[in-house]
Amino acid sequence: MKLRPYQTAAIESAIQALTIHGSAVMQMPTGAGKTRTATEIVKQHKKPVWFICHRQEIERQAAKAFTAAGIDFGIVSPRGKPEYDKPVQIVSVATLTRRINDLPLPSLAIWDECHHVAAKSWSAIREQLNGAQNLGLTATPERFDGKGLSEWFGELVVGPSTRELIDGGYLSDFRYFAPSDPDLASAKMQAGDYKKGDLDKVMNTPVLIGDAIAEYRKNADGKRALVFCASVDASKALVDRFNSEGIPAAHVDGTTPTDERDASVDALASGNIKVLSNVEVFTEGFDLPAIDVVILLRPTKSLALFLQMIGRALRTAEGKCEALIFDHAGLWLDHDWFDLPIEWSLDGGARQRRLAGRKHGPRRCPECKEVRVEREPVCECGYEFPTGSEIGECDGKLTELRRAVPSGCETREAFSRRIGCARFAMNRWISKGMPLCDGYVPIEDAKEWLKENPPRNMRPLFVDDPSEYESQKAFARRIGTYNSQVRLWALSGVIPCAKNGWIHIEKALDVVNSMRSNKIAKPKTKKKEKKRVANGSEIKADFARRIGVSFASVTLWCRNGLPNDCDGNIIIDDAIDWVEANTRTLIKVNDLTETQRSFEKRLKANKGMAYSWAARGMPLDKNRMVHVPSALEWVRENAKIRIPPDAWPPDSDRKQKPQPTAA
Repeated sequence: MKLRPYQTAAIESAIQALTIHGSAVMQMPTGAGKTRTATEIVKQHKKPVWFICHRQEIERQAAKAFTAAGIDFGIVSPRGKPEYDKPVQIVSVATLTRRINDLPLPSLAIWDECHHVAAKSWSAIREQLNGAQNLGLTATPERFDGKGLSEWFGELVVGPSTRELIDGGYLSDFRYFAPSDPDLASAKMQAGDYKKGDLDKVMNTPVLIGDAIAEYRKNADGKRALVFCASVDASKALVDRFNSEGIPAAHVDGTTPTDERDASVDALASGNIKVLSNVEVFTEGFDLPAIDVVILLRPTKSLALFLQMIGRALRTAEGKCEALIFDHAGLWLDHDWFDLPIEWSLDGGARQRRLAGRKHGPRRCPECKEVRVEREPVCECGYEFPTGSEIGECDGKLTELRRAVPSGCETREAFSRRIGCARFAMNRWISKGMPLCDGYVPIEDAKEWLKENPPRNMRPLFVDDPSEYESQKAFARRIGTYNSQVRLWALSGVIPCAKNGWIHIEKALDVVNSMRSNKIAKPKTKKKEKKRVANGSEIKADFARRIGVSFASVTLWCRNGLPNDCDGNIIIDDAIDWVEANTRTLIKVNDLTETQRSFEKRLKANKGMAYSWAARGMPLDKNRMVHVPSALEWVRENAKIRIPPDAWPPDSDRKQKPQPTAA
């Protein structure tokens, strides 16, 4: 797979940072291809190299990427037999803590999901690798408690934002639905996030579960959805309700056997189930682009966890126009608008600065109950928001969050309706350079771009009457000529057409009728005399008929070495030998005459026996072709081989041609 431009830039920056500081963190949003980027760094770096991960899903993902890149690697984990002599090792953190002395220390250690490095087992390994270069990979380079990673890494390489990847066509666009706000007042905090036991009490309620099913039916019925639940009991209760409503669903958690978990993922990918609910399984290292919907039923203060959950639906897939995000956990209250550039820092404190200066996070108006992304001081209904944090009332229904549309812009859906094109066509134009403004389409600039880059597969835009035009192929059918003729007229300016090549029907018909009425008959020319063909040669068409193949096959063979003279005529004997040696074609001229190799196959004889029989007197014609009846008679009298009964042609065929003389 070819590297994307931002991946190439990230590789160059990461290698430079490793050279200067010895350690660095490479940040990229979920779905940007961190593993693919790391694979290229592994290929370029001197060995040995360790790729350190902590989940089975990440281990599989890395193994798949290394295999595709042709990297020779071993796996050190509880799930595989170690091969310590391999130059590249995919190592599990849990296994590495016990076997680190069994492996040769690396020159480069790549830490996937490196925001976990503060954990005791991770940091103990990191201390033993101070002599190596260390590269961290993560979408969120900060700890769950908001502290930085400067104690373990020296420099931060920041990749593109989620919005830049969406506008570039590398991630799917999305629609975000904000819900009723769960009452989390009773949930206590632990290590910077909500306690799991308290979340179970808050989120495992019939009201929230019912809302999740109702909103799925309303906005995403039939689409493949991944659900993040706060507890196993809540997840199982949700799955039971989905199944009782006739929506196939399954549950997985950390105790689910691997084969059962894989079967559930395959069932979701194939569409056999529509909903897969999980508890802390698919937050990291999970890649299934076919997911259309993410349902969030797990509150968290962790921006990293929030972005990881949303990122499961943002990967692109064939036929997928946009992702749907149903936020039943009220995460929109705690986190900034996720597709905008996010401030990151290895020194820590970035989270507090983001929350203190938050300008883009959504909030709900307590008067009109509308939820808006842009944090304007005054709502459209006239309500003035107080300063500080607000706690909005809720009405129990999801509301789609929409950011304020910049002046002179409109959404992609609105612009596609304006010009009368399909929604997916917009994505293709954007990938080719059509301008965007904060994810919206600037109307006039987009029109100018389309005038300069008119789509060739649709009627001309911005003309008085598009119905006056038709494609070159349709116009060729209209006047009964070849497509190539109409294309030539359009390119040379003979017939009027739009900039994208579509033909103006009425004006073009006038031109064609004028050409036909003024056409002067050309004088008849003498037919060219046929070139004389030398003895032992014949033209391609005759040779094709001789051996029973198409003319196109003979032409192709001529390009690949079929013997022919300077005039392009086929040298018969040499050509037949070439065909038998270089193709699988079974040459059979007719029921009575065939090549020596075909005669051997008729008798089920070894290759070369017909040649020896011919040397001993087996009858051949002037082209050294075998006359089957005469040759079979000779073989019966002179060769010690059993002739199969089906090798003899019918008696009626024997009398059609005279016996040839022996060659």
